[in-house]
Amino acid sequence: MNLYQTAALLALLVTAGCGLSSCSGATDDSETALAVELAYDKASIDADGESAVTFTVKQGGVDITAKATISYTYGEETKELAQATFSTNVAGTYTFTATYDGQSSKPVSITANEITVVKSQFVRRICVMEFTGTWCTFCPSGALRLQDMLVRNFDGIYDLMAFHLDKDPMAIPQSSTLMKKFKQDGAPACTVDMREGMDISSGPAKAKKACENSLENYPAHCGVAIASVYNEASKTAEVTVKVTSEKTSKYRLAVYVLEDGIVYPQADGSITRDDYVHNHVVRKLIAASGLVEGDDLGEIASGKEATKTYQVNIDKAWNIENLSFYALALDAENRVNNLSVCAAKNGKTDYEYNKNN
Repeated sequence: MNLYQTAALLALLVTAGCGLSSCSGATDDSETALAVELAYDKASIDADGESAVTFTVKQGGVDITAKATISYTYGEETKELAQATFSTNVAGTYTFTATYDGQSSKPVSITANEITVVKSQFVRRICVMEFTGTWCTFCPSGALRLQDMLVRNFDGIYDLMAFHLDKDPMAIPQSSTLMKKFKQDGAPACTVDMREGMDISSGPAKAKKACENSLENYPAHCGVAIASVYNEASKTAEVTVKVTSEKTSKYRLAVYVLEDGIVYPQADGSITRDDYVHNHVVRKLIAASGLVEGDDLGEIASGKEATKTYQVNIDKAWNIENLSFYALALDAENRVNNLSVCAAKNGKTDYEYNKNN
């Protein structure tokens, strides 16, 4: 075999080898991407609003939980989780899926077990936070319809708080914080028990449903009492709040100053009403933490009471005769479980018990 024949044979063998082994200098673009995997720390939880499952999302062994979106389906409802944890008061089976960069994980199922609910000895009050502004042309009608709905359906068991927004002279920093927290971008809007936000410009139907949900699925497991001692000379009030828990649970306490009877111009449709009276206006958050969720009370054992006292400076622009203190007891999920209200000038509200207890 001469030199040319040897070279030709080698070339033929190399070509055949490449054909059998798919030789290529480039990466195959059809290679399957790494799968998104959704893991969980428990397959079942109690439907008590506090027992929770924690999820972890990985891709190729790398934790991408913070970048992924986790959503669940229950019945015909599909919702996205704000965090990688889930709790509920509604028993049933929930299906979860994680999505990242266009890829979805295999669905996983979590069961929320029904628990026996013992009726609380305390009256369950509803906290309705309304978001408004003097510049908002739809807010007067929205507020009127919201309050009418509350009076007709939940009279005696609701407390309304008006958080003013933006350049409104009655606005406070916590108003915009709460709007962002509950993903609202306009007024009028509201949240019930700090659970979820909703637009109420077209009516209070969603707010009514949220109130019903609080009463039916999130019963009280604590009572709140509040008292204020006002010092005329120093223009200060000593506010004492007590929280008694019916089960061992963690709590936070948020105390707010509210004022009624503030006269200030308000846009109303196509006109401005110069003599408009603003009520239940949130003037200030009283919390060492500065958080809208208030201060940490820690864990309160079943049947035990926690007490916290605040010294509040009464601003000279506020009318002490029209001021109130609202004390919100938040549960382990930072939702309002119960609340109590008293007048700022030597007011006192004891624990409110159900009449049939």
